[in-house]
Amino acid sequence: MSKRYLIAAALLIAAPAMAQAAAAPAAPDPARVVLAHKVVDAVFPLKQRDQMMASMVYTIMRNMEAGIMQLPDFPQGVAQQPKARPIFQAFIERQHQETLGDLKQNMPGLLDAMAQAYARRFDAAQLTGMLAFFTSPTGQAYVQESADIMSDPAIATWQTKVADDAMKRVPAETTKLKADLTAAGVTDTQ
Repeated sequence: MSKRYLIAAALLIAAPAMAQAAAAPAAPDPARVVLAHKVVDAVFPLKQRDQMMASMVYTIMRNMEAGIMQLPDFPQGVAQQPKARPIFQAFIERQHQETLGDLKQNMPGLLDAMAQAYARRFDAAQLTGMLAFFTSPTGQAYVQESADIMSDPAIATWQTKVADDAMKRVPAETTKLKADLTAAGVTDTQ
């Protein structure tokens, strides 16, 4: 299996962690933050958070695995080496567990960040309306189903297409990256 495809797979996994942080915005009105926390708690009920995160991570990992399997050299390499498939599956499972653990550990920060973002974008009347919706029977039905929506076959088909399109660019982009590094005087980019 080509080293560049392993790097591409690693980049797919690490991409969320590599996102650049935006400049610190102004602090929102504290009263709106309190209200926004209530909205976030209604959207991500405490009793359902673990299941919601597990469902989201499962979908992401399943789509990542499908994307990796679309790499031109990867499936043949796995198929030709009987010991490779269980190693790959262990890799995927390890990434699944580590990602899930990271999300659970960092959930309080995410919920606070979401409340801050909601408080910056919505006024008190809008937040009150959201809270009324998300605590209504229809809003609760939405909350119950929202985590599973991303695993709907129509969305999975779309995600697979987007991943396939992105993976088709990997060989050319890897070649370009190597050329750019070489042009900059960086050596040993094999």
